[in-house]
Amino acid sequence: MNLKKMFVLLILIFCIGAGAWFLVVRMEREAPTLTFEEELKYIGKSTEWKFSARDRKSGLRQLRVWVRQGPEMVVAFAEDLPASDWRARGGEGSREVSLTFDPRALGLAEGPATVIVAAQDNSLWRFKGNSTFREFPVVIDMLPPRIDLLSTTHNVKKGGTGLVVFRLNEEPESAGVEVGAVFFPAYPEEGGGDGVYVVYFAVPHDAEKSLKFSLTARDGAGNEMRRTFPTRVLGAKFPRDTIRVSDGFLERKVPEFQSMDSSLDTNLLKAYLTVNREWRQKNHDRIREVCAASSPRRLWSGAFMQMKNTKNMSAYAVRRTYLYNGKVVDKQVHLGLDLASTAGAPVPAGNGGVVAFADQLGIYGQTVILDHGQGLFSLYSHLSGLAVATGEQVERGQEVGFSGQTGMAGGDHLHFSLLVSGEFVNPIEWLDDHWIADNIDNKLSLF
Repeated sequence: MNLKKMFVLLILIFCIGAGAWFLVVRMEREAPTLTFEEELKYIGKSTEWKFSARDRKSGLRQLRVWVRQGPEMVVAFAEDLPASDWRARGGEGSREVSLTFDPRALGLAEGPATVIVAAQDNSLWRFKGNSTFREFPVVIDMLPPRIDLLSTTHNVKKGGTGLVVFRLNEEPESAGVEVGAVFFPAYPEEGGGDGVYVVYFAVPHDAEKSLKFSLTARDGAGNEMRRTFPTRVLGAKFPRDTIRVSDGFLERKVPEFQSMDSSLDTNLLKAYLTVNREWRQKNHDRIREVCAASSPRRLWSGAFMQMKNTKNMSAYAVRRTYLYNGKVVDKQVHLGLDLASTAGAPVPAGNGGVVAFADQLGIYGQTVILDHGQGLFSLYSHLSGLAVATGEQVERGQEVGFSGQTGMAGGDHLHFSLLVSGEFVNPIEWLDDHWIADNIDNKLSLF
């Protein structure tokens, strides 16, 4: 083959290769992909929205976001990518977009609208490339919820429970009461009609005078209304007690915990203090986890039932000082009632509810936690045996277990606690018909 023919053949191969590259690469038909961090449903006064666009072949050329409302369509975002950038980011041509909608600046009004997102690549297919479109029906909402306070008197003792009743003009994404830094969620009240909510909240037993209370509601668009409500915190005195930790108690109790956790110190006193301090905190964290999900319906009625024929051996919020060989080794607060009867006595459910927890729980031993709805829970611990299982519905007075001395108990008894959204409150209030009538029933009779 002479040089001329070889040159022509090389030119022909080059042209065929270039044509193939042009058809495969520059005329590729794969459309860009759009990925959204979350589906957009509402646009508030200032709504941030994130999404990503990617084209792994010819790269991105153009990104657009429009908002269509009625006959009008406005551009909310526009980006044209230089052709030189199409092989950026490892050859996949991608963009991460963080967009903040400002409805007023865009001339949008309250009401329904449609958000349209478009991505176009650098392909020469059909001379305009490949495009991907996504549409999201949204609601433009720039107004916060309106809160109408229905309950007017909120006198709550330290360590006690309060109830707020209010009405909202729209369904909230979240609503409730903030007591200091703790949030107590609100629940719709079935008997109150449209928009009526109730929220039970706890006042800490060690509440300070500067404690703030606020009622909040936030809608799906992120608009929030916050208002204070009149709350009077009444004083309460809590007793003090001294617990003498004996060697006999340590020898009897600590091995039980060491068998659960081999990392506990071999020194019985050190192991005991670890359990009494660190395990107590972990157990309380676990209790809060259990109480984080509550039935939206009220499952209880009337005053709670105290275990029959019991003597109250220790009150709520007792300040306990622990002595070993005459020296102070620890201080803790007792967050319930210790009720003593005969050994292995049947333990009744204080009220109607659903079993949220029935298992071993550290210092509390074998424990049952009942969900009574709308954030209210009761706890029964140190049980020698369980009579119910998680998920089971129980009636007031139904046996949930038997008294015992499992966990950090020195003798056979029932530890009984009441909790509001995971925060311990004084059970004595909930055992009192008059307190229920004055502080719960009277407020719920407002509608």
